[in-house]
Amino acid sequence: MIAKLIVPLYRRLKGIYYFRGFEGVIRKIVNVFDIYLRHWGRRAVKYRQYYDRLDEMVSILESHKGFVDLLHFPVGWNNVMSQRYKHISIQMAAFSGCLALYGGNWLVDRDLFVYDRSGDGVCVYDATDASIQADVLRALKVSNAQKMIRIQSIDHHTTFNDVRSFLEAGFKVIYEYIDLLTPEIMSNLSEKTLARHAAILADERITVLATSDKLFHDVGLHRDKNYYLSTNGVDPKHWMLPSGIVPPDMLELTMGGRIILGYHGTLANWVDYDLLRLVADDDRFEIVLIGLEHDNSFRESGLYNHPRVHYLGGRPYSILNHYASCYDVALLPFKKNDLSDTVSPVKIFEYMAAGKPIVATDLLECKKYRSCIIVEDHNVFVSRLEEAVARKNDKEYLLTLSMEANDNSWQKKAMDILKWVGIDVGDAK
Repeated sequence: MIAKLIVPLYRRLKGIYYFRGFEGVIRKIVNVFDIYLRHWGRRAVKYRQYYDRLDEMVSILESHKGFVDLLHFPVGWNNVMSQRYKHISIQMAAFSGCLALYGGNWLVDRDLFVYDRSGDGVCVYDATDASIQADVLRALKVSNAQKMIRIQSIDHHTTFNDVRSFLEAGFKVIYEYIDLLTPEIMSNLSEKTLARHAAILADERITVLATSDKLFHDVGLHRDKNYYLSTNGVDPKHWMLPSGIVPPDMLELTMGGRIILGYHGTLANWVDYDLLRLVADDDRFEIVLIGLEHDNSFRESGLYNHPRVHYLGGRPYSILNHYASCYDVALLPFKKNDLSDTVSPVKIFEYMAAGKPIVATDLLECKKYRSCIIVEDHNVFVSRLEEAVARKNDKEYLLTLSMEANDNSWQKKAMDILKWVGIDVGDAK
């Protein structure tokens, strides 16, 4: 348990040291230590309440008669980025008769005490606590409810022995193959994770979902059945905002008269910074970058101090739509390579739902959509931006954006998953 917390923290501290030096590392350690003391101190002070609340949660699990959706590894609910697994849990909770369980993590879910209900109806429990995790799994294994568990390819906690025990307990096991297993994406990638991946692909009792065509093809090399293509998606309603809602740190940009090009997502070495520099050097454009730094590539690119590039850091999903509403054109400036061609970028669906013209490099997963204006050569990128600006008020193009967003809603993705594993829930609540 301690190792599972220390190793990721160590990697995070290395990045902080690179950007903020020794003082930044000390501040982070003090902050984590403070969170740790408050978390475990609260359990010690509220000893009786802790066990009462644990008993209450177990009782809910044992008495539930519908179906259960479980994401059990401690990914955390209140992360800045909102990923596929969280969106699917939210959609599952909306179906009648579903109890959606989600693994919280006290490092980001600071007020979480045993378990709580999110505003979306998801039951978030402290999956870093071995006692709570054991009681949750024990209660579900003896439950007569239909139950499914979603294992993520990026989850390095769950072993294949765990997967076997879920199958033996009657779980419908779903494996979501969401990213190529490579150190570029998973800094903690281990031989055990790779071995589990191979074992899961070979076991056709497990339903495998691949998020891109290339990953889907890869799965097909290892099995003949029970695997499906399930790209990423979007909650269209969240991104449909009326114009005029401008975050304070975007006000000056929106009043500057230049074309605002927006990108939100991870900043990593798969982003084509040379391409962004080419655009930033054109005085007509302002580039807004929103997201967390996965590695040092952005700082090393030299764009951090470019006068036409504005890095705002991470922004919570709950307000990210307000930033996207300020874009004139949305960007997907990924390098073209084997890694990027396996990615189903969540952000393109969010751009669609926000009604923003999309200019993307020629990735396989982008070329599938008519709303993506594809660029195959740096030399024509600026002309494609001009084309996108011309189409920002084109009714036919805006209709295409809307249709492709709705066709890829998270609700439809969740309904497909239930259909594939044989759970009939009818309509949403």
